[in-house]
Amino acid sequence: SFKATPSTVPNRIEWPNLSVDVKDWLVAGGVFTPTEWFGALGAKDAADRYRAGERLPTDFPVNPKTESRHLYRGLIKTEDNRSQFPTLERLGTAEYRDAAFIRSGRLKPWLQLAGPDSVLFTYRYAGQLSGSLLLERIDSTGKAHWTTDTGIGTLRQVLPDTNVLALVGERSPVPNKVSEPILVLVNTVTGATNTVSLWR
Repeated sequence: SFKATPSTVPNRIEWPNLSVDVKDWLVAGGVFTPTEWFGALGAKDAADRYRAGERLPTDFPVNPKTESRHLYRGLIKTEDNRSQFPTLERLGTAEYRDAAFIRSGRLKPWLQLAGPDSVLFTYRYAGQLSGSLLLERIDSTGKAHWTTDTGIGTLRQVLPDTNVLALVGERSPVPNKVSEPILVLVNTVTGATNTVSLWR
């Protein structure tokens, strides 16, 4: 009783973009308040790309270079409806590798959390050649409200959320073993993690 009818072939088929870089979900810094900028920069970027007096850009992409970075903060000046990049103050002497902040979505500003006002900061210890990615909830003074070891050596995907952040990647490499793919769920209030193996 069923009859097959031909369907129209669409003119254009949208295939998933498999070339999207995970860094599209990470950012070097951002506007923390209307008058305050905060971020993690290498020494050259801090001196050149983020010079005081330059027009404040709309985005702050992560530099793909593997280099040590420091936390910086500065006050944004606005004159004649033109926002200028601030004179940066380096916060402390701590060095971070692969330092970045979690965006609220692909190529969007960072994910900002309330109670207390803070952002999510990812990094590795500068002295480690390898090691898992750490995640911190920090405020614009550089104070960490919690720090957790994600267990991820290579980050593949970020699923941002203000309550539970999801990170997908592989565990840190172990000699003569294939790195296990894992999903790590992080409670943004407490920093507690729940890790799920993606091996079937």
